[in-house]
Amino acid sequence: MLPLGHLGAAYLLYFGYAVVRSRRLPARWALLPVAVGSQLPDVIDKPLSYWQVLPSGRSAGHSAFTFLIVCLVVWQVTGRLRGRWPADSWQEHLRATTPVAFPIAYFSHLIGDSYTYFLSGNLWNARFLLYPLYVVPYPVDTEVAPWTRLLAIYGNTETHPQGALLLVALLVFVGIRFWNRWKQLRATDPDT
Repeated sequence: MLPLGHLGAAYLLYFGYAVVRSRRLPARWALLPVAVGSQLPDVIDKPLSYWQVLPSGRSAGHSAFTFLIVCLVVWQVTGRLRGRWPADSWQEHLRATTPVAFPIAYFSHLIGDSYTYFLSGNLWNARFLLYPLYVVPYPVDTEVAPWTRLLAIYGNTETHPQGALLLVALLVFVGIRFWNRWKQLRATDPDT
């Protein structure tokens, strides 16, 4: 998946969690940990493999072990920050949503990069999830930087492979904003 595809999938997965878990639409401060978690594996692996520090573009950041360690650190840090800010502050809202939103987004990235292998029954190709136990040769172009490749791909948005996913995520996001605004207007309208 490409970065925007990962972001769209992470947002939809977190949206589903928030609606099922609390029967409420996700808070806007959840978008920051969702955005960071959905991109972190590639932010770790792609540049480091380009610079030939890591053996593959799907290695350390895409490892289930790294996922567990990073999520435990996030939970610990956000837990220690509890009570530092007023309950209605943006900092507290961000702190409260991060321990769930970040792992969901990070996990969605791992699933986004491996679901085709699981669906086809080709689990051997998903062994990058167990890095460093397995090192999977994933094509790395050391001639063209990953950020240059992304700029070229996103220069032609009509051919984005996750275009439908992005459209659904955008519709859900905009729909939530309209729904919240409509509820606010109804609450302030004296005729209701």
